[in-house]
Amino acid sequence: MEKEPEEIIASDYDVIVVGAGPSGCEAALAAARAGAQTLCLSINLDMVGYPTATPVLVDDSDDRRHALLAELDGFGAELPGLLHTDGISGRDGVAGRVLVDRRRLGLAWKEQLESEEGLALRQALVTSLIPGKSGWKLETKLREHFTARAVVVAAGTFLNGRVIDAGETSPGGRWAEIPANYLAKCLQMQDIKLVDIWARTSPRLSSRGIDEKLLGDPRLRRDGEQLGEVLAFTLETDGNRTGQLQALRQNKGLTQAWITRPSYSILHLGLAAEQAGKNLEVIGKPGLFFAGRAAGSCNYTEAAALGFIAGINAAHRAGHGAASQPLSFSNTLVGQLLNRVAHKDIRPVTVRIDDESGC
Repeated sequence: MEKEPEEIIASDYDVIVVGAGPSGCEAALAAARAGAQTLCLSINLDMVGYPTATPVLVDDSDDRRHALLAELDGFGAELPGLLHTDGISGRDGVAGRVLVDRRRLGLAWKEQLESEEGLALRQALVTSLIPGKSGWKLETKLREHFTARAVVVAAGTFLNGRVIDAGETSPGGRWAEIPANYLAKCLQMQDIKLVDIWARTSPRLSSRGIDEKLLGDPRLRRDGEQLGEVLAFTLETDGNRTGQLQALRQNKGLTQAWITRPSYSILHLGLAAEQAGKNLEVIGKPGLFFAGRAAGSCNYTEAAALGFIAGINAAHRAGHGAASQPLSFSNTLVGQLLNRVAHKDIRPVTVRIDDESGC
C-alpha cells in the first residue's frame, strides 16, 4: 500500500535536538534558521516549550536576566519576542519581576516549531545515541532510526530522572512522565561524565484559600492567569500531603490554604564540569552538544540562552553558518554563562549569572 505523503518521515538530518523545553525549542529554531535540516524530538508533545517548575523568568528589577534577555533579543533568539505576545507575560507586585503564563508560552513555542521551515517536530523517547561514520546515530523506543551530523542534548530533568515525593522515589523526568534512562546510560558508556543534580518544586495553592491582600506577597506568584493556582515560592515543604499542608498553614495568611500540587524533588543527571567547551560541544565528541539544564543551567532564561548557542554551533558543525561561534560573546552575560558551563569549579549545577551562590 502506498504511503500518504505525511507518513513519509526523513531519517537523515543535519541537526537533531533531543528535548523540547525552552532550551530545546530555542536550539531547534536556531539550527533551522541557520539553514540546517532539523529534527526536534520530545517525549511529550503536549509539553513542548513548557517551563515546568516556575512561571518566573526574572525575579526583580536588579536581576541581570533583564540584561540577558536584551542580549538574546539582539542576537535573534526567540524567547524575548514571545514574551511580548499578548497574554504570555506580565508583572506582579514585585518591581521588575517577569512572570509567564506557562501554558500560553508552551503553545507559542509549539506553534513556532511547527511552522518553521526546515524543522520537523516528533514525539519520541530516544534510547540510543552513538557516533556513526558521518555524525551520530539515534534510536527511539519504537525502533525508529535517525542520523544527524550534530545532536543537541537538551533533555532537562529527564536524564535518569527520579521523582522523590514524601520520602518515596520513582522513575520520572517530571511528575508522572517517563525518564530517559537508556539515553543517560548510553552517554555514560561513551565516557561522558554525568553528575547528579537536584531540582525542587514549590507547592501550588488554590487561590480560593488565600486572602486577596496576600496575592501581592513576593512568595505567592500567580501560575497562569487562566488557572486558579498560586505558586508558593520559597515555601517548599517535605513529607506527605497532610504534613505539607500543616506546615504551609503555619504561615501568616495561609491558615485556610489548600494544596493543589504538593512539593516534590527531582534527582537527575547533567553534564559534569570540564566536559564541554565554550561552544557547548562535548570535548572529544565532535557534533555532540549539551544545552539547558542538561548542561547545568538553573533558570529558563539561561536555559534558552544555552539552547540558542548550542543550536547555532550544531548547525555550523553540520556545515551551516559562518563560524563556530558566529556571534561575538566577549563582555556579555551570554559569554559569562558559557564560560561557567565550561570551566566553573563549583558544580554540578551551573551558578546563576547574577551571583556566585549556586542554584
